[in-house]
Amino acid sequence: DPSPGPKTPERPYKAVVQIMLLGGLDSFNLVVPIGGCGEKDMYAEYQTVRGSVALDLATLSANPITTNGQVCSRMGVHPQFSILKEMYEDNKEALVVANVGVLTKEVNKSNYWQETITQIFAHNAMQEEIKTLDPRDAIPYTSPLGRMADALTNNDNKYSVRSVCIDTTSEALIGRVDVAPPVFSISSAGVTGFNKNPIVEETMTKTVRQLNGNAYSNSSLFAEAWSKSFNAAMDQTEALLEQLTTTGSVVSSTSNFPTSAIGMRLKMAAQFIKVRQGMGVERDLIYVEMPGFDTHSLVEQGLRELLTDLNASLGAFVTELKSQGVWEQVTIIETSDFARTLSPNGGAGTDHGWGGHMVVAGGAVDGGKMVGRY
Repeated sequence: DPSPGPKTPERPYKAVVQIMLLGGLDSFNLVVPIGGCGEKDMYAEYQTVRGSVALDLATLSANPITTNGQVCSRMGVHPQFSILKEMYEDNKEALVVANVGVLTKEVNKSNYWQETITQIFAHNAMQEEIKTLDPRDAIPYTSPLGRMADALTNNDNKYSVRSVCIDTTSEALIGRVDVAPPVFSISSAGVTGFNKNPIVEETMTKTVRQLNGNAYSNSSLFAEAWSKSFNAAMDQTEALLEQLTTTGSVVSSTSNFPTSAIGMRLKMAAQFIKVRQGMGVERDLIYVEMPGFDTHSLVEQGLRELLTDLNASLGAFVTELKSQGVWEQVTIIETSDFARTLSPNGGAGTDHGWGGHMVVAGGAVDGGKMVGRY
């Protein structure tokens, strides 16, 4: 039989949403030095080294942000990502983390292949490294979000934690097998009930639950793990389907989500957050992806299209969180494989590079700052 319904949470809700930009965002065109650089003209250096892919100064000056302790006190944000300027400069709800990457030690171009175990130019390796952030394998096969889930569920205050991937499965949410809550993967199109058209109308679900139900005392570890995971998935699906089919899950009419893949994924994330109380959730860990950033050719054309989509989708997501009254309780982390080469290639694109710039945003973020070293 299904588990009892969830209890209404008594403690304040919080969530982390990770948006992974697959392919390697060219973040050297996301945030660019434009002024306040002392004796150096850093924009001129940028323009020289970036060549045909450089953004013009007037375009960048339309979305200026200020920094302290960086090579320049004024930076320009890509014109198609104006929400960063709004959150960072106007509302002080976002910060830029400069020159982020995953290395086991400091290296340079001549010795990296000997001195670090990370494969710093490979998509699959660096995506895994960014998602797990454990290059020395201190807790192998786990991720930061998974380790957060471990800590939240394995203490005296034991929180009700929900870990969700939308339109994918990912190591980004994996914690210790014996501690972390199960990770659920759902479609941005919504949740489908188990076996909508059963052969045996009233007993199919009950029969399947019995067949995959509680393991016996002499069952194997595999049987016990399967039984636990299967029943948890059935319970979660039924509870989520019930919540998402109510009018209480409908997002605000002012939240105009694009119908693109990332727009629909963030819309589903917003719906998940909206039904948190009905599912007894105190902490949400949500992972979504947006592909397309491997811009080996026509990088600026690609970035204009990609960032326009991301800007609108993220804007709708922030608007929805504010309408739900949870913007102060949600933190958004934007990550990517790596940045790209400063100099362009022959196809007006850029190739796999080193550390890049990432964004953290949320109503409780101490924003308006660039941390790290640009």
